This record gives sequence, C-alpha cells and structure tokens, in this order.
Amino acid sequence: RNLEITFSMHEGGREGSLISILDKTETAMGGRLLKKWLSAPLIKLEPVLKRQQSVEELVANSGIRRKVIEELKEIGDLERLISKVCTGRANPRDVVNIKTSLKKIPVIKELLSSTSGKTLIQISSNLKELENLITKIEGAIVDSPPLSLTDGGVIKNGFSPELDELRDISLHGKDWIANLQKT
Repeated sequence: RNLEITFSMHEGGREGSLISILDKTETAMGGRLLKKWLSAPLIKLEPVLKRQQSVEELVANSGIRRKVIEELKEIGDLERLISKVCTGRANPRDVVNIKTSLKKIPVIKELLSSTSGKTLIQISSNLKELENLITKIEGAIVDSPPLSLTDGGVIKNGFSPELDELRDISLHGKDWIANLQKT
C-alpha cells in the first residue's frame, strides 16, 4: 500500500500510482493481468527469465507484436463474458462476442508459433481452438441478436424445427386456424 503500486495514497485513485505509469495495455484482460503481476510479483528466477525472454522476443519482432496487439484488440473481455455465462447473466450479444473472440485464436496461435521464443511457442500450443463451440454458436444464434432474449429473434431459422413451426404458427396463425377448420 505504501509503495502506491495500484493506487495513490495521496489522491486515493489510480493516478500517480506505479500501475498508472506502467499500464500501456490494450485490453481489459491485459490491464487486469498487469495489476495481478504487480500485486504478486514472481520470486523464482526461471519464470522471471521466461517472461523476460518473451518480452525481448516481442520487442525484437515489432511486426509480430503489432499484429498480436491488433488481434487482441478485437477480442472481447473473455474473462468477464465467461463469468456472465457461468452466472447466467449473459445476453445473446455476449454469446456472439464470445464467438467472435474465439475466432481470433487460430490467428494468434499462428503469430506466436512463428516466433523463436520457447515460452511464446508454448503459449501458442496451449491455446485451444474451439471450433465446435464456434460452429454451435454460429448455427444457433443470429449474427446481430437483440440485447434481450425476451425480444425474440435470437435463434436462427432452421436450428430447431419445433421453434420454426411455432414461429410459423405465430406469423401465419390465422391461415393455420383456417386450414385446421377445413379438415
């Protein structure tokens, strides 16, 4: 606290703290990770050296670093989105945002694996491409869903035959009743 790592004692806010000076992160997830790293620094030499080598590799390869940054900027805050899903508070747009973010994983994997840094290559190999989940979301949810489930129009036509039938009845109810009365 006295070192003013994450907040200033004088002003009580973030301004003037160490993190306010160091934080050049491009995403909310990166900002939280930096705060975590500053609050609980590494104490063993090997992990420090691995992190240092990864940073050195990305500094040396500015083209790859810029491409990784651009890809990361297009990723939603997956930590928050997953938290919302787990607590049942996610809306349809959150799910589409997860899909869009997951589509960036193959590109990031490729960029990291093209480096010579062992740790970056290991990170690349640990990233899982969740094609099945992406396919499920793409098959089930419209590309631009409403914010709330209660607004309707979230599920794509053809995903559920029963839902398609109910929609058809809803839209053409009078015709359906007239046909039923004829038989």
